[in-house]
Amino acid sequence: MTFPSPRVTCRRPPGYSTALFVGTLVLNACGGSVEPAPATVASVVVTPASNTVTAFGPSVQLSASARDASGAAISGKTFTWSPSDPLVATVSSSGLVTAVADGPTNISATTDGVTGTASVTVAQAVAAVVVTPGTVTLTALGDTVRFSGVANDANGNAVAGTSVSWSSSDTTIATVVDTTGLATSVGLGTATITGTSGTGQGTASLAVTPTIATVELTPPVGTINALGDTTRFTAVAKDPLGNPIPGAAFAWASSDTLVATVDNNGLATAIAIGSATITATADTVQAAASVTVVLSGTGTNTLLVVADIVANDLGGGAFSTDFSVTLTDAVPAPVSGATVTFTNATLGVVTLVETGPGTGIYVANQPSFPGGEFELDVVSGTDNVMDVVARGPGVHAITQPLVNDTLVAGQPMTITWTVPSQAKEAEIETRDFSVVALPDTGAFVIPGPNNPANTSQRIRVFRFNDVDIAGGLAGSRLKIKIRAEVEPVVVQ
Repeated sequence: MTFPSPRVTCRRPPGYSTALFVGTLVLNACGGSVEPAPATVASVVVTPASNTVTAFGPSVQLSASARDASGAAISGKTFTWSPSDPLVATVSSSGLVTAVADGPTNISATTDGVTGTASVTVAQAVAAVVVTPGTVTLTALGDTVRFSGVANDANGNAVAGTSVSWSSSDTTIATVVDTTGLATSVGLGTATITGTSGTGQGTASLAVTPTIATVELTPPVGTINALGDTTRFTAVAKDPLGNPIPGAAFAWASSDTLVATVDNNGLATAIAIGSATITATADTVQAAASVTVVLSGTGTNTLLVVADIVANDLGGGAFSTDFSVTLTDAVPAPVSGATVTFTNATLGVVTLVETGPGTGIYVANQPSFPGGEFELDVVSGTDNVMDVVARGPGVHAITQPLVNDTLVAGQPMTITWTVPSQAKEAEIETRDFSVVALPDTGAFVIPGPNNPANTSQRIRVFRFNDVDIAGGLAGSRLKIKIRAEVEPVVVQ
């Protein structure tokens, strides 16, 4: 073995001599210092020596150590790094290995002409699956959405040549085709859609919340044949694809609760003869059906019943009430000897009296008008027209003009009246003008030519409701009419 010769530096004072000794030691007889020769690199060790990389990109940090012949580390060395196959992996000047493609390669570290290596095997593996879309809401049962998945390694790089399988966390809400990622909504709620590739997974959230597109109401037309009887309407909410939406809540309403009411379950109850619209609303979507109350009589239906209830304003809020019922058969001929009654909440049951034998006209006089509803029953032989109900339009008052008002001749006259409850129709009458079948708006203007000079006008406003009588011949009706009057109004 050859050892390096030590280098001796001697600083001698003038006249000082040195002695030379031959052997394995060199002694500094002149009082100088001895510096050892630099160590020689015998090997380079790279750690870790064997590496398996499962993701592309920066993946493993290598380190190198220079060693002398005895295996002792030599400090202060710098290394040059290089890969055997840069198409598989590259390496930085600090030993950081970046995987580029699958395959094996060796990474070398060199210093002072001595090289050490480490093996690196790149085998990209799936660490996760990115599922898109990440969140979906379907608004109809049977609606579909297709999910896609990308298999990525741990550094987020796509792994080529992989396939994704699919599953649903709740197949009662959504099913998914395993090979294509096509999900179909089958029930309400939220399901997790999972895409799997190897040991990697990713998920998406699929909510099925149907939007109400339409509401269907059955039956579309309902008929009730007796007061207090009922008919049930059924509402179904449907999504945009026409599928029923279970559990939808509905708000029910009747357009005229004086004809028919409806409860929260769609049960309509007849209150009086007439028609009303029943609506069912879910969210903001509405459906409507009609209900008609046509009270049925019994027998051969050979009676024509024309009934009038007239409340006459006597002034000062006093009214007289006249009830008149005319019965005619199909010939037509008066029907005598019938039993005719009406019922009112205030008056109770009142029996009408025929004005004379064979007249077929039945009347009853009352000192005051009680308001409310009137129920008429007519029985003659085997014919029975019953439970015919009409309600009064409400007592009103003329608010313009007033008693003793003076108007300008030839000028239009504005008449206004109160409308405590809407009447089916109204009529207006003066000495020089009359109009029938007027909308009950509470106001009307009589043209100027109908207001001549030097007259004392009497103004009457009639308001009335009427209903057709079921169980009688065509043309049977019951009418309640209320008259308000102002007199005199001077025109000059």
